Amino acid sequence: MEQAGQQIFEFLRNYGYWGML
Repeated sequence: MEQAGQQIFEFLRNYGYWGML
């Protein structure tokens, strides 16, 4: 469960980077 949450968090971080651009 924790592993999956961390993966999603990383994905959101990457997605947010694109959104800022």
